[in-house]
Amino acid sequence: MERIMRISTLLLILFVVQGWSRPNTDSENDYPEDEDISEDDYGPLEPNTEDSQYSAEPPKILSQPMTITVVLGDTIVLPCVMKGADAVDVSWTRNSELLYINDNSFSTEQSRIIKGDDTLVIHNATASDASENYVCKLSTIPVTEIVHRVFVVPEITLTPSKHTVAKYGEDVELGCKFNRYPNMDIKWSYKGERLPIGDESVHGNIIKIHKVTRHHAGRYQCLINDHTKTPLHDFIELVVNYPPEVQVEQEAVHTGMGKDSQLTCIVHAHPHANVTWFKNKKHIDPKDRIFMKNNGSKHTLVLKRTTNDDFATYTCQASNALGTTSRNVTLTGVPTKARFSGGEVANDTTLILKWQLQSFSPITEYKLQYRRKGESSWIDETPRVIDGKGAGETLYTVEHPLKELESGVYEAILIAKNDYGWSAKEPVTFSGEYESVEKPDYATGSASSRLVLGFTLLLVVTSYISLTNL
Repeated sequence: MERIMRISTLLLILFVVQGWSRPNTDSENDYPEDEDISEDDYGPLEPNTEDSQYSAEPPKILSQPMTITVVLGDTIVLPCVMKGADAVDVSWTRNSELLYINDNSFSTEQSRIIKGDDTLVIHNATASDASENYVCKLSTIPVTEIVHRVFVVPEITLTPSKHTVAKYGEDVELGCKFNRYPNMDIKWSYKGERLPIGDESVHGNIIKIHKVTRHHAGRYQCLINDHTKTPLHDFIELVVNYPPEVQVEQEAVHTGMGKDSQLTCIVHAHPHANVTWFKNKKHIDPKDRIFMKNNGSKHTLVLKRTTNDDFATYTCQASNALGTTSRNVTLTGVPTKARFSGGEVANDTTLILKWQLQSFSPITEYKLQYRRKGESSWIDETPRVIDGKGAGETLYTVEHPLKELESGVYEAILIAKNDYGWSAKEPVTFSGEYESVEKPDYATGSASSRLVLGFTLLLVVTSYISLTNL
């Protein structure tokens, strides 16, 4: 009952208020004409807070920032899923470059960089597409945006780099990663040979080289073992920096008066080495008759019309930032070493040994020494000197018989002398055995036994024979 009375009272009040607030239609001029209401009169107009409660929520981006790694040539897809953004502008930028505003492209590569409804798609990715600042932005206040990071890697990643430099004696690791197929087997090769073949060891996609030398420098190829005719492959060029290594073509160069002489050393170095020649430890300055030439790693000192004063010890010295190395060469007029050229059995007890040598000055004397191996004393012989033959009559042949040799292994040395001195010694070894042969004795009608000499020549040159008695 009480509730009914309250409702009745409320209706009565509303009725009275409506009556008071109804305008008097009988008198239009009782009130002045309405004027425009402005903020100046009443202050700023207040929004209808009751209607604001039902307005749309602000635009927002639902996607999350991403870091994407793609292989060269792949497609990049960057998401920008939005909600309530129909009435705002949407832009895409890469670093400071504007790519899109809504559906309007500002890119110079419109056929490759395409905006979808909620994505930016980049086809056939290139290295220039890599950026840590791909921004999708909404023109709200404050600005709403999302930032993506994109890394573009090659199909094959080489480590430390495609052109790798190492220092002599260092341990080196070379890596080859196939980014599209990270779990497939890899084969390594060097100069066409499958690795490992020496100081290298292979561990998956890594090859390790222990204490590199110049011989390790070169191209190392890696390829993916996918059993196709044209597998993916690449290579690493390894450069080894090392101090000069010097070799000489001949430790002694034999020449003669008036002859053109050449002393050659072979130099390997990286970085490039400067080569200098010295005579008896004094620096050689090129002049009309003496000059230097080089062909790749070969460095040659040329002496035209050799004189007596040119016979000396010369030094080839090579230097680079990592060190200095040198080797000596002797320019001499003495005969070359006598080279053993063989032998033949003349009769049952005689063996003829043969040597050859070269001398640019006439040979004046030979000296032959031989002994059974293990004996302390040498037997001296003096072979006959025969004039030289060949161009300039500089080639000499020595033939000398050794008689009544007993069975055993022998050592022999031949040296030659000319106006400039004796040649160097080069020992040889040969062996001979006696065989017992039955031959008829026609005087007695019975068989007798004779010793027939048969020799096996061992052309083994050795420097280990004792020469103390020469």
